[in-house]
Amino acid sequence: DAYIEANNGADINATLPAIRATSEVTHADYGYAGAPFLINGRNIDAMAFMSSQPSSVYPALASGRYPSGAHEIVLGTRTLHDLGVHVGSTVTVAVQGVAGRSGRLRVVGTGVFPTISDTLELGTGALTTVPALRGVLGSVQPPPPDHAFVQFRSDAQARGFADLTRNVERVGGFSVLRAQRP
Repeated sequence: DAYIEANNGADINATLPAIRATSEVTHADYGYAGAPFLINGRNIDAMAFMSSQPSSVYPALASGRYPSGAHEIVLGTRTLHDLGVHVGSTVTVAVQGVAGRSGRLRVVGTGVFPTISDTLELGTGALTTVPALRGVLGSVQPPPPDHAFVQFRSDAQARGFADLTRNVERVGGFSVLRAQRP
């Protein structure tokens, strides 16, 4: 229903007390959104959540299943088509700017993504796990998590967004945005 974006490299963990203080929030997860991946040599932004169990704030699946462990990935349907791969294929993944490191991840599904960047929107993008992201980075330390995604009680959407925004503004350094629906 909403997401929180870190400004200027801030650590999204600072917003967790504000999220917990918002009584209308029913689910929340945090991690990375817009991670600059190179998948089979193409620029594709990716998401990776800190929780090891998928929740209602995860992007919707179009087919297959969510990734688990350190060697799986979900791709947007357009990304899948543009790469010429299918569910079950293996792709080479690297992080832009991290020379000499890459990993092989198996495509386990297709998904629909929120619009966060030019290469992370509806049919384009990728979703993987934080262990997969760390595996691709190798010894390079990842930056702090930069996004949190929340779901509100269905009867409290407007109030939940207003309360969350107020609570997060007290922390400072973060933007609260409404989820974009297809």
